[in-house]
Amino acid sequence: MAEKHNFVWQELQRHFDTDDLTNVVSSRWQFTTHLLPDLQPAIEEQLEPLSPKIQGFHQKIEFLPVKLSDLIASEEHFVVRLAPVQFQDIDIGEDQPYASRNNCFWLFNIRSMPALVILSKFLTRHGPKIQVEIAHLPDDVSHAFAKDFLRTIQDQCKRSRYYRNKVVSFESDDFSARTKQCECTTFMP
Repeated sequence: MAEKHNFVWQELQRHFDTDDLTNVVSSRWQFTTHLLPDLQPAIEEQLEPLSPKIQGFHQKIEFLPVKLSDLIASEEHFVVRLAPVQFQDIDIGEDQPYASRNNCFWLFNIRSMPALVILSKFLTRHGPKIQVEIAHLPDDVSHAFAKDFLRTIQDQCKRSRYYRNKVVSFESDDFSARTKQCECTTFMP
């Protein structure tokens, strides 16, 4: 029976086959949450051929994005626990809501070199955001993959297919200018 891990750092040590995760490099970008229905499929489409393993993690403070440096922490007060992958429905103005993943990471290999992508949701005073971080060993092939990966998801989000021809409101009903979950109304020509 395989050893069960409770913490993300343990799973990352196993995946990267090292006790020293400080040699792993990463790049990250942030997006607004209304792009999540385009962002998540773009991530999954690129990773699907690599047969990724997906896992969830617990986010202690929802106002801070979880970064690679948080996930590799093994000190008692800073350790991040593994958690079930959670989903949240988002109204995108279609018949069915979009089931988005909450705080998760994908483990995979780029030509036998270990890598991971982290999806972290967090709150700011200007509303919710999404951070995507790709981490890998410092080799040319992995670096090129990471650069192309981030460019591709950014391009997919620029061509957002879920919010074209729809009126999108990010304001709450009380007109307080505070943001809330995105609501869509289909625009009929």
